[in-house]
Amino acid sequence: MPRGEVSLAVNSVDARTQEQLHIHINCVRPDVRDALQDHADEIGPDWAPLRFPLAGQLYSGIRIEGEGLAGTNPFVLLERRLGSIDAMKKHALVVVGSERGGRPGFVMLERGGQAVHGTELQDLSCSGPLGAGAPPR
Repeated sequence: MPRGEVSLAVNSVDARTQEQLHIHINCVRPDVRDALQDHADEIGPDWAPLRFPLAGQLYSGIRIEGEGLAGTNPFVLLERRLGSIDAMKKHALVVVGSERGGRPGFVMLERGGQAVHGTELQDLSCSGPLGAGAPPR
């Protein structure tokens, strides 16, 4: 699958159904993928609020350059943004593969609040290899 079709999502503590951190790997919703592509130049190397909604919600984002995430820990980047590990409990974290100007990378997204589902940015019904047999949210 193209890198822009794949995402990892972690829901906030209050949105978890199994009372433990788990990472959802699935397709990106087509509208989210399109919005990220349309606004790719607006997402830079530092965390900043996005000026456009994703799945009807406002997220903050950061662009990470590179083919892979070796040496980059999304959880550490979120902790640095928020200032503490404890604050991370109320935030969803989503990582989406991207390509800008022919250069591979990733867009990391976060949103805080009560029972935040990062999985809202995923297409759980996609027909690609990641969507086959995906459990309902």
